[in-house]
Amino acid sequence: MKRTAVFVLAFLLCASVVIADSGISIGKAEHMDERIRVDITNSNDFDIDNARVRAYIPELGIMTQSSAVDLDDDNTISAALNLLEEVPEGEYLVRISVKKAGIRRVVYRYVYFG
Repeated sequence: MKRTAVFVLAFLLCASVVIADSGISIGKAEHMDERIRVDITNSNDFDIDNARVRAYIPELGIMTQSSAVDLDDDNTISAALNLLEEVPEGEYLVRISVKKAGIRRVVYRYVYFG
């Protein structure tokens, strides 16, 4: 059972899940003050308006979501997600997703809180 969990975790770290070819890439994620900052690039030739960015820390059951963000075509933004709960110091695997009707991009990143 333990080996299966390790294999699944390793797979998630090496691969990101893409539904269709979203044209969205999620770059660096880091803890800053009471927020998680995430770099997001839209490489499409069209804007994606009113997308939502979510971060979920499964180990702690903590989830946060941004207000609607606009991703201009061929542009990168930094989204700041407010943490409503205190996160104990340490490094956690964070599930980060960008979603808009018909478009979704999900990646997993380790983020250090401290």
